[in-house]
Amino acid sequence: MKKLYELQLEIHQINKANGWHKYIPTPLEMHALFHTEITEAYIELQANRIDVWYQDDGKPEGYYVELADIVIRICDYAELCGFIVGERDNYSELDYISISDLHADISEATECVRNGGNKEDEFKILSRVVDRV
Repeated sequence: MKKLYELQLEIHQINKANGWHKYIPTPLEMHALFHTEITEAYIELQANRIDVWYQDDGKPEGYYVELADIVIRICDYAELCGFIVGERDNYSELDYISISDLHADISEATECVRNGGNKEDEFKILSRVVDRV
């Protein structure tokens, strides 16, 4: 189980290795990128493409992929700016994040939607995901 700031650092290192920071975006540009990911999640949900699906080039898509992209953007930007997502008074109080717990919650939300569950149930499950992050 990783601490949130460890996940943040790992995300930033992967993105940097993939060439994300050859140009440092302004805060407004980063906020636009956050919004883009939120819009992409909305479009996937509206089209009822909840589960992961793949484009011809192998790129994963889907509602929960886009939610993950939001977290990736925020964690990467936080590391770039030098602050820690979820930081409290000191590091020992940081919540732990369990990727397997996040995956279980996202899978449960997917099943809820797939089986015609109500929006309130889906919202409760997704709230758990946000609380973990």
